[in-house]
Amino acid sequence: MILSTYPRLGAAISALALLTACAGTSGSSTPEGDLAQMLVDNAQAIADLENEQGNTRTTMPTSGSATYTGTVTAWVADNDTATNARVFAGEAEMTARFTNAGGSVTGRFDNFLAKDDVNKFALGNAIGAGDEAGVRDLLDGFSQADGSLTLSNGAIAAAEFTADLSGTLTHDGDRIAFGGTGEGQFVGRNAEGAKFYGSTTATGGGNQITITENGAGRVGEVYANTTR
Repeated sequence: MILSTYPRLGAAISALALLTACAGTSGSSTPEGDLAQMLVDNAQAIADLENEQGNTRTTMPTSGSATYTGTVTAWVADNDTATNARVFAGEAEMTARFTNAGGSVTGRFDNFLAKDDVNKFALGNAIGAGDEAGVRDLLDGFSQADGSLTLSNGAIAAAEFTADLSGTLTHDGDRIAFGGTGEGQFVGRNAEGAKFYGSTTATGGGNQITITENGAGRVGEVYANTTR
């Protein structure tokens, strides 16, 4: 991985159009309302950490462990030119174990809601604008997606890490399977936040995830933002 090419929050919203987040204003008591609140507030929390950090390097712990919680979003489409996609939003947890040599990362993404054939940019744009009501409206038509995704074999190097992504989500009778390797970054002056990104297009670090829908190849991205 190359730290300078890893997307910061603001760029990720516009360039990737999807990201994650965690709780805020007085929201709805529905799952959609609760998740909307989480998405907007966690996005702001990560942005605040990055703004406070500025251009200084993250000071990484050299011992102990930390659990990071937040949210995850993903989109899955037939091809790269498609504007509409199946969009997922759920909860994320990552655990980092720190050592002098770097350490390891594991994680789990679950409790997903999803909807097919929706604009893949709309959710990310609303999250980036801090528009909780808009996010809630977008999630209103989402339905439960069963299953979970797992991060494993995560290896920390400086303030970055790579991790394998695996798991299957079932939505509206379709099975969407994820594999391959994504990459992440710790943010904040003392690694108070952690991000993970996976794409079917190879990243600057040469990592790439795979996605299939009922056995057929698909394109897409997965993005998680978490804080401790």
